[in-house]
Amino acid sequence: MPIMPMLNECVFDVAGDRELTFEKVSGSYVWDDAGRRYLDFMAGHGVMNMGHSRPEISQAVNRQLSEIVHCSAAFSHKQRQRLMTRLSALTGMVGSRVFLSNSGTESVEAALKFARIHTGRSKIVGCIRGFHGRTYGALSAGFNPRHRKGCGSLLPDCEHIAFSNLEALRAAIDENTAAFILEIVQGEGGVRVATDLFVQEARRLCHETGALLIVDEVQTGFARCGPLFAYQRHQILPDIVCMAKSLGGGLPIGATVFDRAIQPVKGMHGSTFGGNPLSCAAANAFLDVLLNDYAELQIEEKGAHLADSLRSCSQVTEVRQIGLMLAADITCSARLMLAYIQKDGLLALSAGPQTLRFLPPLNTSWSELNEGIAILKRTLN
Repeated sequence: MPIMPMLNECVFDVAGDRELTFEKVSGSYVWDDAGRRYLDFMAGHGVMNMGHSRPEISQAVNRQLSEIVHCSAAFSHKQRQRLMTRLSALTGMVGSRVFLSNSGTESVEAALKFARIHTGRSKIVGCIRGFHGRTYGALSAGFNPRHRKGCGSLLPDCEHIAFSNLEALRAAIDENTAAFILEIVQGEGGVRVATDLFVQEARRLCHETGALLIVDEVQTGFARCGPLFAYQRHQILPDIVCMAKSLGGGLPIGATVFDRAIQPVKGMHGSTFGGNPLSCAAANAFLDVLLNDYAELQIEEKGAHLADSLRSCSQVTEVRQIGLMLAADITCSARLMLAYIQKDGLLALSAGPQTLRFLPPLNTSWSELNEGIAILKRTLN
């Protein structure tokens, strides 16, 4: 009896099966089990910011594998300590503390819990089209009816306002608000960028009312939008920052960085595998690579070039771009177009029924970028 068909029947399809089995990866490319090469403009759903199979990260993980594989949160290890110290410093939040978990949605769950406990309030304000994960707390803070369908009752006291709408923002944040959770750029929502005035007003209102400003940098963090974090474009400091995806260089890790004034009660939150030595080693190696190469990446220039190229395509009606995070609205089905693009050797994402999303590795070379553009022009024209 064949084994693979039986295994395939057991798979729960969580992301829309692309009918590809990866055999190997390197840099900006992946190869399937038939030996065909694809240019990766989705970077593992925004995980591989510095490309696939970086030797520095692999070597760091292999070294750690021979030393300590698991360490309870009741004890310390050097990789975890180094990572938390670095994340606190990189956010610019002086004296901040760090909670390590395994994913973006877990980093958001921790942020919501910390906000409610710190303020003694329950009201959470999020944005329409916002996405913060699929666990119940994160799902309640975000707003996509498709993700919520059939889930029953979500967290109480969560409401949602129109993105970048100042009037709605001022009406929503008040003395009953525990936190306003914001993506500076809505990734799943179609790469929609908050206005500077909206971000500044959110910071002012949270400070004025005693609410906490939570910034979700799970997809936008670690130079995806140009600066290390998207909120740094607006010269503000959040009270809590959520991060994950690219931080682990391919290994699962999430982090919640929070202001020193926030004092969660010891034991009220935790994670068995949070701060795992292997993931921390990978994260430290990723940060070494990113910070070392950052000045040479030309993120803004590459993003603008890709955006201009997309705007010249006849099937494209609108392009939204910040750094190397882009969306293109098209005249036909995004799902159908992704299949055509994949057949031509390029991998991309959708962000709506008629929206394509592109998250190339930040170190994609100019020749690789132009290779991808050639494929897109052939298909989108």
